[in-house]
Amino acid sequence: MAWIYLFLSSFFEILGTIILKKNHGFHLAFGDSFDPKRFTTSAFVALCYIICTLFFGAAIKRLDASIVMAIWSALNIAGVATYAMIFLNEPHGLYRMLFLTLTVISIVGLILTGTKLPAK
Repeated sequence: MAWIYLFLSSFFEILGTIILKKNHGFHLAFGDSFDPKRFTTSAFVALCYIICTLFFGAAIKRLDASIVMAIWSALNIAGVATYAMIFLNEPHGLYRMLFLTLTVISIVGLILTGTKLPAK
């Protein structure tokens, strides 16, 4: 269950970051140019980050902190970078794809080495 919490935490962090990018930053209800749509979107971003933190806290209680932090960070990097390359037309050259692939390989390696296999 801890792994599910970790992946849900990462999902909500990626979702919040994507919405934050689409919203052109975080907008509060202050200032001359109040936009209710942007304020609502910013509130949704804050909710995503709160949910992310709750799931992260549940995961870190059950797994090693170093493994949780490393995997969570790498998942977020890979998720946001992949989204940006596909949907936001960010550059996706050979080296960028190579290092993104290495990040994903690192995630798999950490998952495989960070869990204890049952004794036979």
